[in-house]
Amino acid sequence: MKVAIISFHKNVKRYPDEWIERYKKSILGQSYKDYQIFELNYGGDDNRIFENSVFTSLDLNDHAQAHNYLVNLCFEEGYDVIMNSNVDDYYPEETLGTLISNYDPYYSVISGNYQSFTHYNNIIFTTKFHHLNIDREFQRGHNIISHPSCLYTRSFLKHNEKLLSEEIPKDDFGMWKRMINKGAKFKILSNVLLNYRISDLKTKTNI
Repeated sequence: MKVAIISFHKNVKRYPDEWIERYKKSILGQSYKDYQIFELNYGGDDNRIFENSVFTSLDLNDHAQAHNYLVNLCFEEGYDVIMNSNVDDYYPEETLGTLISNYDPYYSVISGNYQSFTHYNNIIFTTKFHHLNIDREFQRGHNIISHPSCLYTRSFLKHNEKLLSEEIPKDDFGMWKRMINKGAKFKILSNVLLNYRISDLKTKTNI
């Protein structure tokens, strides 16, 4: 199985170095080692995070376009699964391995729970999304798919969907809802797959 992790960013230098370094170490420290990182700087400069990534620099409008570019690239290059990532969060070492061990081509997207934390590493809460019904929560307007740590399978391609710039900051939720309407299947694991940073800087910066 060919496995990709996608990493896209803009204005990385606006973030504290320790944020980016922690993210980098968590990706490189995954217990599942057989993967390729695809990295896109969508600000159009040469700043990169990973030395051995498949690196591209393009001047794009926003993270939705960056995400779509990398997803298309990885599937076109023959990758079977793609893990999304956020450069200002970090990941338990078993995240990718857990996603891979739960791979099932019946599902377009495999997700899990996350643990939110502050700049001072104080844990705020841990989600329990796996206990919830996806259709019911979507009808209530609740997005329970953890986009920064989800796994796309090739079944994702059947639904021909992407993030839409005009839906930011709810672009992932919009995509999930369109996919659900087209019959896509989602799986939510009980595992915590992401440490999600709560920060004013994060919400005010388009990375």
